[in-house]
Amino acid sequence: MTGVALVVACAAGFGGVTAANAETPSLVPSAPTAVPAAMPAVVPPGVLQGNDVSYAQGTVDWKSVAAAGASFSYVKATQGTYAANDSSVFAPQYSGARGAGLIRGAYHFADPLASDGTTQAAYFLQRGGRWSPDSTTLPPMLDLENSTNNGDCFGLTPGAMVKWISDFSNTMLAVNGVRPVIYVTPAWWIECTGNSTAFTSNPLFLVNWTTASDPGPLPGGWTHWTFWQHAASGTFPGDQDYFNGTVASLTALASGGVGAPSVGADGSTSRNTWSGATTVYSGSSISSNNGQYRLTLQGDGNLVAYGNGSATWNTSTSGNPGAFLRLQGDGNAVLYSSSGAVLWNSGAVGIAGASLLSIGNDGDIVNRSAPSGAVTWRAGAPGSNTLQAGASLVAGDYLHTPSGTDVLVLQPDGNLVLYVNGVARWNSGASGNSNSRLVLQGDGNLVLYSSSGAALWFTGTDGNGAGAHLALQTDGNLVLYSASGRALWNTGPHA
Repeated sequence: MTGVALVVACAAGFGGVTAANAETPSLVPSAPTAVPAAMPAVVPPGVLQGNDVSYAQGTVDWKSVAAAGASFSYVKATQGTYAANDSSVFAPQYSGARGAGLIRGAYHFADPLASDGTTQAAYFLQRGGRWSPDSTTLPPMLDLENSTNNGDCFGLTPGAMVKWISDFSNTMLAVNGVRPVIYVTPAWWIECTGNSTAFTSNPLFLVNWTTASDPGPLPGGWTHWTFWQHAASGTFPGDQDYFNGTVASLTALASGGVGAPSVGADGSTSRNTWSGATTVYSGSSISSNNGQYRLTLQGDGNLVAYGNGSATWNTSTSGNPGAFLRLQGDGNAVLYSSSGAVLWNSGAVGIAGASLLSIGNDGDIVNRSAPSGAVTWRAGAPGSNTLQAGASLVAGDYLHTPSGTDVLVLQPDGNLVLYVNGVARWNSGASGNSNSRLVLQGDGNLVLYSSSGAALWFTGTDGNGAGAHLALQTDGNLVLYSASGRALWNTGPHA
C-alpha cells in the first residue's frame, strides 16, 4: 500500500490477497504471497484510475504515470511509531505526483502492537499526515493489514482493534477536520473488527484483486466505496486503484473531505441535486451543500439518506440489486427494479416539468419540478435532531426539531449555541475559535475541539461506552443519552 491519505488499509496477507507494498515492521520490502490479478481489459464506467506507492517503488516517473491516465496517488509516509518513509523517497514521490498534476495523499501503515492509535496518529501528523482543503491533497489514509511479524489482527480482540482504530481516527479528525480513509479487505475487517459498523463515516478504500467491474460486497455497514485497489501491478508503478467518481468529485474530496459528493454513472455533477430527465444507478450519491447529509442509491437497491452518523431515511427496497432511479419528465421520481418493476416513487405524477431530487442542508429530501422549482414531495427531514456516536458537526452544521423551532448550531466563531424560537437559550462559551469541530466520541464524551485539536468544551461523560447519542427534543432540551437510554447530560428544557 502506498499513499498519503488517512485510509484504513487491510490488504495484505489475508483472504488470498496480499498488497504489493505490504511491509514488515523493519520496512524491508517483501514479495507478494499471492499472484496479482491481471488489470481489467476495460476500465469500469464512472471511475478514475490511480495508484499507491511506497519506498519500494523508489524514484517514480510521475509525468509518465499521468500520461498513462492516472488522476490520483497515495504515498506512504509512516509505519507504527518507529519508521518514516525516507525523506529522500517520500518527498520526491509526494511532490512529484503533485507536480505532474495528480491529486495525492499520504498514508500510515498501522502497527497496533507498537503503540496506541492516538500515539500513532500523532506520529503520522508530524511526518506527512496533515491535511488542508487545497483541492490537491486527499484525506490522509490509515493502512490496516497484517504484517509478517505480528500475525493475524496483531493479536488484538475485535473490541480492542475497534478502539485502536477509533483513537487513531478521532485524533486525525480533531486535528485535520476530516476523517481518515480506511483501506481494508472485507475478510480482514470481518475477522479483526467483528465487522464493526462504527466507521461508515470514514471513506472506504476497499481491497479486492479482481478483473470484475465491481469490487463485490462491502463490509462493516459501508454502502459505498470511495477507492478500490483492484490489482497489485499493472499500468502504473505500485498497486492499481480506482476512485468512484469524476474529476470534479475527486477535487471536491480534496477540498472538503467527507463532505465531498460522489458522482456515479448517471453523470450528475451537481453537489446536492440529481437533475431531471436522467437515470441514477447504484453507487451514485449526492450530498447536501454543507456536507452534513448524503443520499445514496445502494447496490442492494435501497435509496438511503445518511447524516449525523446514521441512516435517516430510506425507501425500504433492499434486496433489489441492479435497481435504478429515474427522474421522469412527468415530474415523478421512480425507483425501478432491474426488470422494470416499480419499487418506490415520489407520487408526483402529472406535474409539468422534469423531476429534480435534492437533499438540503437540513437533511430533508425534496422532489421538485423543473423549471418552476415547485415542491412536489418531501421526506420531512427525519433524523435531523440526533447526532450518533462517532459523528461530528463543523461550522454551519446543525441539528433541528421537526418543526424547526429548536436549532442547535455550531457557529462559524466556534461557539455551539441552542436557539429556541430564534432566541439563544444555551451556549458552550467557546466563541473566538473559528474552524472548531464538535465530536460525539465513542467513549460517550461530547467534545468541542479547536482547529489545533485542543478541547474547548466537553460534557465529561467519557467512560459510558459505545452507542451514546445526542438528541434535540421538542421541549428544547438537548440531551446526551447512553446506549441504554439513560440521560448522561442535558441543558434543561427551554419552552
